[in-house]
Amino acid sequence: MFSTRRAAAIALIALTAVAGLAACGDDDDTGSSSSTAPPETEAPGTEVPETEAPVTEVPDTEAPDTEAPEGSAVEEPTVESATDALVGLSEADAEAAAEEQGWTIRVIVRDGEDLPATMGFRPEGVNVEVTDGEVTSVVSIG
Repeated sequence: MFSTRRAAAIALIALTAVAGLAACGDDDDTGSSSSTAPPETEAPGTEVPETEAPVTEVPDTEAPDTEAPEGSAVEEPTVESATDALVGLSEADAEAAAEEQGWTIRVIVRDGEDLPATMGFRPEGVNVEVTDGEVTSVVSIG
């Protein structure tokens, strides 16, 4: 038959299994008493009237005028056209010349040191290198 040691071991295993199962709890969300949401109930004979959201008129707004003045066509820069227009100018003069073309300048290398730049593409943007205050090259467009 069973020895007392064996019976004690079986009893210990059974108690451990029962305690483990009791600690697991109920995984069913429908009847859980630990739920923080109140049960969905509807009082008999009560109806919630349907309502419509008020209609709000939004006034028409126009985008700001970003086009070039009449009579002047804005041409997107190329490395070649920007090089011809900007290289050799002081940084301030290059900014003025670029503005006349509808371009924007971003210095991405100054005196041999790379500067932080975003990856956003701007078709009118001209990325330049400046050395001793003078635009020495057009690095890229955008």
